[in-house]
Amino acid sequence: MIHSRIVPADNGPARYLARADALTPYDIQLIAEDAARAGRGTRLEIVVSAPTDRTTVDALRNAFARLAERGVDVHIAHARSGDRSI
Repeated sequence: MIHSRIVPADNGPARYLARADALTPYDIQLIAEDAARAGRGTRLEIVVSAPTDRTTVDALRNAFARLAERGVDVHIAHARSGDRSI
């Protein structure tokens, strides 16, 4: 399970898109498309549920790496036990 938050650069009063998705290629693609559509200066925050191995986190970093070329700032972190917020 991953939680994501997309915060556009032109963020008005608390404007963002938050999602909770399964860790599937389709969901990763949707998140990447939403972040790219939000434009340059957007911040993409990804929190992966614990336990998640290093290989999975590295795969996520690779999946979202191309967003940096489009000006999206990507942050990926592990959720702490019991923490459901992003």
